[in-house]
Amino acid sequence: MDRRTYLRSVAGLAALTASAGCPADESNSTNPATESAPSTATPEPSPSISWTEEWLEGTAYRLTVTVELDSLDEVHIMKGTPSSDPMVTLTSSGTHTIAGPDTEYGPIEGGRMLIAGYPLETSLDLEQTKSFGDHMVGTQEEPSFPMFLNGLSGSTDPNLEQSGSIQKTFTQDVGSRKTNLTIQVPEVLSSYYANRTRTRNYGAYVSDSYDDSYIQSIVSEFETYGNENGLSDREIINHMMGFVQHLEYSTDEVSTGYNEYPKYPTETLLDKGGDCEDTCILLASMLEQFGYGAVLLAFYDAQHMALGIAGEDDIQGSSVTHNGQRYYYVETTDTGWTVGEAPEQVQGHSPEVISIRSHPVLVFSYGVQVSPKGGVTVNGGLKNVGDAVAETAQLRVQFQDGQQNTLTTAESDPQTIPVGGDTELSVSAVPPDDTKQRVEVSVLLDGSIHDSMTSEYRTPNGD
Repeated sequence: MDRRTYLRSVAGLAALTASAGCPADESNSTNPATESAPSTATPEPSPSISWTEEWLEGTAYRLTVTVELDSLDEVHIMKGTPSSDPMVTLTSSGTHTIAGPDTEYGPIEGGRMLIAGYPLETSLDLEQTKSFGDHMVGTQEEPSFPMFLNGLSGSTDPNLEQSGSIQKTFTQDVGSRKTNLTIQVPEVLSSYYANRTRTRNYGAYVSDSYDDSYIQSIVSEFETYGNENGLSDREIINHMMGFVQHLEYSTDEVSTGYNEYPKYPTETLLDKGGDCEDTCILLASMLEQFGYGAVLLAFYDAQHMALGIAGEDDIQGSSVTHNGQRYYYVETTDTGWTVGEAPEQVQGHSPEVISIRSHPVLVFSYGVQVSPKGGVTVNGGLKNVGDAVAETAQLRVQFQDGQQNTLTTAESDPQTIPVGGDTELSVSAVPPDDTKQRVEVSVLLDGSIHDSMTSEYRTPNGD
């Protein structure tokens, strides 16, 4: 028999039988054993997690996660595999720091694989965990080793032993007497003052001790002249006043290019002039070396500054009383004015009295070292050359890119530095190792910049 024909015949017969018979009415049949029940399955949880890491040093990181539990009671963070014991269990949605110096776990090492998961409920008594996120520590932020910054250094502390000086000679007439005076100032001291950050604490310009010996040499010339000519202290002071009044008067705008630029006494001497605040600061410094008390009198509403010299109550003329001491008005910007004479522009105005010997003055040096653990350490040495305690001295470093944008900043804790004292401060920072940059180092007092200096730019490839 032909097999193909037989198979076709059987198939045909089957088809015929099916069509000729009376099949059961499936639409009306009911089988209680196989009837489906309504679905009551619980929706599967949909938790989410994001990871944020911060490189600390070496291979150590701080790790923070932001998690949304959805309907779960808890999620686990595990090291390596979902079957590992939980590193930490989180029971609330939100942001959590799970690794770092301030956590129970401590810093976490780079290269560690972490998995986020939650326990599954199964019909069998088996512990199973379903993962919903993972993270390899160190893939967001790599360690920085900016070797090209190593060795950056600088100092604001002048080395007065360096050679080179500037000489200035002064000639002035006081009454019927004519005097000549010559001074020499080291060039390094001139540069030191030119580079110092300016402050509105005018008394600080007198407090700086680096020019004391040069101011004292001037005062000694006046004392010698007075002794040789039988002059009283009052007459010697009149000669000092005449010396300062004969200096060329100039506004801030003319002499420096912008307003409000007070000068240190040495700067006024080297420039042979200055504005009202500059000549007042100079004369106050000279009177202090002569042993007489003085204050600065700031007439802000009259845009003028004058000097107040301590004197007895029986002296005639304009005066102010400060801390129980009377100070008599001294004009420094023009010749002919005597103690107690005040120009019309300040009469009727009340000045602010500014003490001249109550200010810390800090100088500093610094050096940058690349740490073997990554980042850099900036070591700074601070010295107080003023006449008051520096109670809140800090060291701040800022690394800046080629557009002077700040890349990273670090500050030390505040320190107290006594008069004539010094201290060492260190700060750590993590500047990038692939960016042209420079460092600006500042000393802060009461949170404000007291003085600062900026390095040259350096590049990763040394160009």
